[in-house]
Amino acid sequence: MKKIYLFAIGILLVSSFNAQAQLKLGIKAGPSFPSLDETAGTFDITNNTGWHAGGMLEIKLPLIGIQGDIIYSQTSADVVGVGAIKSSTVDIPVVAKLYLLKIITIQAGPQFAFLTSSTLDDQDIKENMSISNVRFVAGLGVNLGPLDVHGRFIFPTKTEMADMPGEIKNSNIQLSVGWWLKK
Repeated sequence: MKKIYLFAIGILLVSSFNAQAQLKLGIKAGPSFPSLDETAGTFDITNNTGWHAGGMLEIKLPLIGIQGDIIYSQTSADVVGVGAIKSSTVDIPVVAKLYLLKIITIQAGPQFAFLTSSTLDDQDIKENMSISNVRFVAGLGVNLGPLDVHGRFIFPTKTEMADMPGEIKNSNIQLSVGWWLKK
């Protein structure tokens, strides 16, 4: 008898979760502002504005949500005396979202990054770079119906490159404008 009650309570909890949960699917794009910092201090680095674009999926409850994105990102920097470094990655951030005032969100979570290409003055240097990493992401967003605007800071990671002394710390600020296709 006790098992039947527990089973009934479990069914009620699952059905109430399904009744309140909302699945949202959308697209997003925007500029990226990377920051490459070389710890040995031997190179003068000028960071260039990049871009990102991709899709987003959110499971939303009344006050919280979980959002996962698949984003293609391109960044570049000019290193005086070395050349222009251009990199492309596929980023998969998975952030927990806390809704404040129904339209403002605080976002935080991990981001999984996979390097797809990296060049130095049009020569492939991908084999000299870290192929994948996990970083921490935090940000704020505003949701105005189907319009989603947010900014995220991607915390620094260390990247070692062959033929360069020290290590490079790579952080990024992404500003995104998204549109929820399905609400």
